[in-house]
Amino acid sequence: MIAPLPSPVGGFVHKVDAYAIGIALIGLGAGRKVASDTLDHDVGLTGIVHIGDPIAEGEPLCILHCRSESDFDTAAAAITAVITIGDTRPDRRPVVTGRLSTLD
Repeated sequence: MIAPLPSPVGGFVHKVDAYAIGIALIGLGAGRKVASDTLDHDVGLTGIVHIGDPIAEGEPLCILHCRSESDFDTAAAAITAVITIGDTRPDRRPVVTGRLSTLD
């Protein structure tokens, strides 16, 4: 099942908790709890919103790729809960904030 996850409200994306989304995706089989777990390469998400993006109610927060409607419902609830949408556009933060290297 591949389906959009609709935004419950309109506004601007203020926060996306990547860690919590990763945990939700582990529940779908897209990640491992332990090294011996197998990965399901057919599940996951695409097209996720970014901080500062405008979004209307009903527009997709992301596209979920799931094995079942039950998996979709579980992941949708978890992901919707950790994406915060506000009324005003937040300041955009740079994607890259620094560089770490052993060569410096």
